Amino acid sequence: MNKSVVIISALLFLATPAAAQYPRLAPSVKPLPQKLVPELFEKIETKEEIPLLLLYQALVGPQTTLRAYAATALGEHGNRTSIAYLIDALADDSVHVGANYREAGMATTRYRANESLKKLTGKDFGFVWNDPAEQRQEAIARWREWYNKGRSR
Repeated sequence: MNKSVVIISALLFLATPAAAQYPRLAPSVKPLPQKLVPELFEKIETKEEIPLLLLYQALVGPQTTLRAYAATALGEHGNRTSIAYLIDALADDSVHVGANYREAGMATTRYRANESLKKLTGKDFGFVWNDPAEQRQEAIARWREWYNKGRSR
């Protein structure tokens, strides 16, 4: 394999959302097809009902702003199956720029995923979007532990 292809592949892997130290909790989904991105942005902006699969696909796709918006939409339209996807999204290190939000964290998928998790579950495990990575990982571990305990019942 060409050396530059290997380097580019490694960089793409590192930039992938939720590339964390844990295996994914949520079932694997393919990223949202590019041709559906404009339509999904419109549905999110108009607060239309959106099939959950499309939101899950957006949450793992390459568009950073769409990932953040999908995390918010899951807090509004999601259900118990959304929780694993949102916990995985807590490890997303991306930040989208160019918007004026009332809170700085709103430009991150992980902030929005945490807000949606709290909304859907009524739980808060101390995740803070701008804490050092080690503290965020500890909070993610608490979310994962809570989630896995619930699945084993």
